[in-house]
This record gives sequence, C-alpha cells and structure tokens, in this order.
Amino acid sequence: MIRLLEYRVYRTTEEPVPFCWKVLFVLFMLGTLLAMVAVCGSCQPEEEDIGNTGVGEGLSATLRLEVMGEEQVDIATRAVSEGVVSNLHILVYNSSGELIGQKYQTGSSTVTVNTRSATGCTIYAIANTGKADLFKGYAIHKESYLKSMVYSLTGWDDPGKGTNLLMTGSMKSVNIRAGVQTLSTRLVLTRMVAKVVLNIKVKESSGITITDYSVKNIPACSYYVARASGDAAQAATAAHWKESGVIATSRATSVNKTFYMFENRRGTKSISAQKDKTTANAPAKATYVVIHGLVGAVTVMWTVYLGENNTSDFNIKRNGNYTYNITLNDIAATDTRVVVDFTGTEDLSSAGTANCYLAKANSWYKFKATVRGNGAATAAGISPTGSVLAMNAPITPNIAELVWETGGHEKIIRVLMLKDGYVYFRTGEVEEGNAVIAVKNTAGIILWSWHIWVTNTNLLESAQTYRTNPRWMDPTLFRNGLVSRTLTMMDRNLGAAVDEASDANTASQAFGLYYQFGRKDPFPSGKIGGGVECIEIYDKVGNLLPMATLKGNTYQKTAAQVPHASVAENIAYTIMNPLIFIVYAVGDADTSVNWLYGASPLNSPPTIWRSSNRLWGGDLNDDMSEYPLGLDSKFIGKTIYDPCPYGWCLPPQDTWTNFTTTENPLGAGTAKDNYVSYSTTNPLYYNSPSSEKRNYDSSTVIFGRHFYVSEIGKGEIAFYPAAGYRYGKGGGIESVGDFCCAWSFAPYSASSTFGGYLYSAKIAVSPNGTSWRMHGFPVRCVKETS
Repeated sequence: MIRLLEYRVYRTTEEPVPFCWKVLFVLFMLGTLLAMVAVCGSCQPEEEDIGNTGVGEGLSATLRLEVMGEEQVDIATRAVSEGVVSNLHILVYNSSGELIGQKYQTGSSTVTVNTRSATGCTIYAIANTGKADLFKGYAIHKESYLKSMVYSLTGWDDPGKGTNLLMTGSMKSVNIRAGVQTLSTRLVLTRMVAKVVLNIKVKESSGITITDYSVKNIPACSYYVARASGDAAQAATAAHWKESGVIATSRATSVNKTFYMFENRRGTKSISAQKDKTTANAPAKATYVVIHGLVGAVTVMWTVYLGENNTSDFNIKRNGNYTYNITLNDIAATDTRVVVDFTGTEDLSSAGTANCYLAKANSWYKFKATVRGNGAATAAGISPTGSVLAMNAPITPNIAELVWETGGHEKIIRVLMLKDGYVYFRTGEVEEGNAVIAVKNTAGIILWSWHIWVTNTNLLESAQTYRTNPRWMDPTLFRNGLVSRTLTMMDRNLGAAVDEASDANTASQAFGLYYQFGRKDPFPSGKIGGGVECIEIYDKVGNLLPMATLKGNTYQKTAAQVPHASVAENIAYTIMNPLIFIVYAVGDADTSVNWLYGASPLNSPPTIWRSSNRLWGGDLNDDMSEYPLGLDSKFIGKTIYDPCPYGWCLPPQDTWTNFTTTENPLGAGTAKDNYVSYSTTNPLYYNSPSSEKRNYDSSTVIFGRHFYVSEIGKGEIAFYPAAGYRYGKGGGIESVGDFCCAWSFAPYSASSTFGGYLYSAKIAVSPNGTSWRMHGFPVRCVKETS
C-alpha cells in the first residue's frame, strides 16, 4: 500500500515560462489556481532605442517612464495586492555600470528621472520596499554593488504581511538622448517572491486529523536583482534560513495556507516515484512541509518536499505560483515520507500470543509477529519443521500482508505493516467482521497467519456457564472418570457478529467461521438464503472471492495434491496456504477423510492419525482399539494451532452433554456407543425451550436452536445457529438453515478416524457427534482455565 500520501502539483498557465511579467504590455491571466507553475525564468524586454543622433554622451537628459506591476484577474480575493506598486526606486546605469540617474517616489506609476544621455543603459526598478533611503551612499553608484544587494527577512512570512509584494524589473540596452524623452514601453515589474498555496486534506474515512504543520528551509534573504543561476545569498549558515515554526490546526481534516517566500533553487534529482521524494534523496536546504496528525491514538508525520513536480524537481523560483494539493492517506511502511510514532499503540499480544486477536473498528493495534500462535512448546510429531519447537521458538518475517477480509476492500484491515518484530494494523470503519493477515519471509513464503476478529463484544462479560452432564461412564469402557463440571463458554461462534438470530440477516451474522479439524486458519461460512454461496470475502487487492473461486484450483486441493511425504510437510503446507481448503477425492487410496493425508487408526503404525489427534490439544486416554468409545478423550494443553484468542481454547468432547436429557434414548439393549453419544431424534429429550422441543419439516429453514446450558429445562440459554458446514468432499457449502454444529478439540474414539463435535439438525440432537476431520465446522471456545 504505497499510495498513502499523495500530492498533486499543477501549473497555472500554458506558457512555457509561466507567471512571468515580460517587458511588454501583457496582462497575465492566472486562471483558477488549479495547478502549480513550474518554471519562472528571467524575462528580457526588447531594446528601447530612443535615438542619439547628433547628441554626445553625458549630456543632461530627463527620462519619463511608466512602471506597472503585473496584474492578476482574481486580485480581489487576495489578502495581499500582488500587482500594486506603492513606492518605487528607479536606478539608471550606463554601459560602464555607473549610476547616471536615480529616483524614489510613492503614489504615481509615472516616473521622471533626471539622468544623462548614454547608450546601452540599464534601468532598474525596485518596488514596495517602503525604504526611501535604501539606495543611498557612494557604493550604489556601481551597478555591481546593486547586483550584490540582498533583502533580508525578519520573520518567515514577512513578504505576505505587508499590503504589497516586493517587486523588481529592468530594461536593458536602452539608449538615452539629451533632453526630455518618454519611453514608449512600460517597465513591468515581477515579484521577488514565489507564491505557495498549500491545500491539505485527509482521505475520506481515513480517521486522520491534522494537529499542526510547519514549513522548513525558507530563505531569509534574496538578491534584489534576479540571477540566472542558483541564489548565492542562500548560504549554509543558519542565519540565511527561516522556519515557520509549528502552526497548530486543532485536529482539522483540511488546511489551506497561502504564503510568499524568496526563491530557493535547489536543482533536480533522479527520482521517478513520488514516494521517493524524501529527505534521504533531497538536496540540502530544499524547502519542505512537515505535517503532523493523528490516526486514532497513533502520531503520524508526513513530509512533503516542494518543487516544480512531484518527483525530481526541488526548485522554487521567484515570481512562481505553486499550488500543492496534498491528500494525507493511510500509513504504509513502504512510503518513507511517512513517519509513524506508535508509542501507546495497544499491544494485543501483551498478555499472551494467540492465533486470533479481537479488535475494534477505526483503531490501531500491534501484536508479536515472531511467535507461532500461543508459542507453546511443540513436539516433533506435530511440528511444521519436523523437529521439536521450544516455547516461543521464533520466526523471522520480512513483510506483513492481508490474506482476506470481509465487508469490502480495506473495510476490516485499512493499514498493515511489519515493524520491529510486530505486525501493526489499523482497522477500518466496519464494526463487526473478520480478516486473516499473514507474515512472509524474503522469499514471499507465508510463515504464519492470524485471524483478526473485529467485534464490539467483550467475551468475558458475555460468557456463559455450562454444566456438563456425562453419563454411562462404565469404568470398564472409559479411563477418563468424567463427572459433571462447569465450563465458561463463549456466547457465540468464533468470528460471529451476534449471539442470537431472528431472521436471515442476523442468522448469517451469527454463523462465525468454518475450521477444518486441527487447522488454525478460518474459512468463510455460508449464509441463509445464499444457497451454496459463502459470505463475501475479498483478497488483498479488493477482488471478491465467491464460492466458485474458492472451489477452484487456486484455493482448493485434494489431500493427495498437497505435499505429504511427512506430517511436517503436510502441516507446513497448510501454514503457507491458509485459504486453501483440502478435500477428499473419491477413489483415492487414502480413506482417512482427513486433510492430514493418511491419518487413520487402521494404518500400522497409526503415526499420522496420532499426530492429527493432538493438533488442537486433545488426545485419547488410550488410543488402543480395545477402548473404542467416544468421550474417552483428554486435554493435553493448548497448541500453536488452536484458533481461539488468548485465554480461550477448543472445548472438550463432553461440553454439550447437557443438551439432551435421556440416559438411554435408544432404548434398553442398544449398544453402548449409542449411549455415550447421547443422540436422540425424540424432541422430548431436547434440553431446549418448549417452543423448540420439536422436529422440523425437511423444507423448513431454521435459524438455529436454543439449549439450556446448566440445568434441565431452565436457567441460562445458549443459541447455536444453523450455520451448516463446508463439505470435506466437494468443498461446497452444505445444510445452511438446517445444521447446527461445533468442533471439540477431541478425536472421537480409538477406532475412528473422525473428530468429536456437537451436532444438531431439524430432526436430531447429538451432543457427542462424530464426523470427517476434513469438514469445515464452526468453533465455539471455552475459557482455558475452566
């Protein structure tokens, strides 16, 4: 994102040498000041040959001439009268550079000067100095002395404080004969100063406010007589330079400032990109503007160098009119004209790192970019490197980049950068939404990625208390000794905007995101009324990624297509490709229906399956097939792949055991594995409000189902939306408006390739369901300490 500080420089005329008053009777038309004038060269009048026949040199002569300042069509709109001559010095030098006539007057523009006849004379006019004795003394009798004289400022903006501007002009090669003569050509004066107009505004919806600005390297003096090359009066010493000082703006969103300054011709540089017109590339003492502002709580400084274009030129010439239309955009590390002070930026990782961070709209945040997930020590069997990872084993990213976001381009992540081992980002104006951002190495390979959940929800304040209800814990079949206990659960799915749904719109907002079992990165969910379409997500440049695109070859692969020579290679691929959904290909030799290729307990040894069991921090008490039933799982600790925020993790397998009430829903004599699933199709056993103790017709669209979470038939109620899921075979969206589900951290059992999850549909509730680990299901997190 480098288009983050833009300024446009325009010309005010189509003339090759703009804004210059020639010694012809020319009225210069300034126009509408939509542009900056580029070059103001010195203008030479035609020779004024008054004749000299029969008259010798040095005879008495009286010279009458009319002096005028160049006019502007919009002078009435200016605080300074830019073309008015109020007081005037006339100096006449002969071809030897000796003063032969001099006059100071105020008021009238017609001047009568007593002089002597001579050929090849130069007549100088200096206006609006307000100093009658400016050119007194013997030294002024030499033209060379006049050319060495400078006007010095007291304050940086002195040229614009008076009523009129300093102006100078000259006529060369004038022949003056004896007697009274009137010059037929008027001497037109040009300004000693350049006019600079700053039109500064902020990008719409950027959240930027301007706190102050200042102008640097303003020449403190300038020659009265213009020189063809650089102005030698601008020496390196501090006395020759002024600054505007800090001009406060009270957190404005626009600033318009006009000021006048002496010329500062610093030359050109070989610069082709606007963003590279920086201090590092600028000539010494080039004039520039510093703008300070705030983006939320972050202090930002923009630096804009002046000149005749946006890139290579650093010249401000006398008599020039420069207009700069500057737009302050969002911040990017790649734009070196922008200096950001992130002091005070909220560190989302200060308490601990995670794969998901919560943020609010229009705010600045940072988090550690060198830690994988929660930084947990990682065994070789589930490590992306194939070796043991120590706690907080570092990665070394080079750049941060958006993977996808909801809501539209730059609606969730407005600015993103990597700085000093941290990802810095600014959220957009959308108050509820999701994004995935990644860091890459110098080769452009993703090292890790994080889910940014923009929400106004306080997870702890809205959390709910679940009371589990495990039963049929036959000690001959189970090793976990499960008993009823209390869990602190989120009141909504991970990534959801709302916790309840009453119509199609709010239902989709309650869905959250989909996750494949054991993977850390989310996928967009479906939506009510969207058929097989997912919620709108956009890539880093703002391209919409519809379901047809996400199911294409770029974003969907079969497990066989994914590198899988080892578990580490397989896991590393998912890290490098967080938006690629991995599906099962019918007919493939691997029937594990797991994105981790070959993860089946039937393989001998079942090494890959055991790795898959532990990716989200769960495992079986005993993975031998003689203990085949569900609910015989355990928590071994949150891993680097857990998708929940800091302090939260995937829930255990028995989380939803209170969602049905019968101990033996399938009747006496049925197999024990049916008991432990607690599944039922009988609405009488749904632990739901009475209005939802029913089954629905297959054509009915439901928004979700409510369950009592801590007691039977009363107390606190949780809502689980009918979010459907992403199918692990074809990769499409399925069962939206029918199917409520959520992953646990646990493998289902010692004899199953599947994972344990909550399942509720129109005609059934299964608190301990089992399904393909390839499927993309929602996630609802539990407080880790509970």
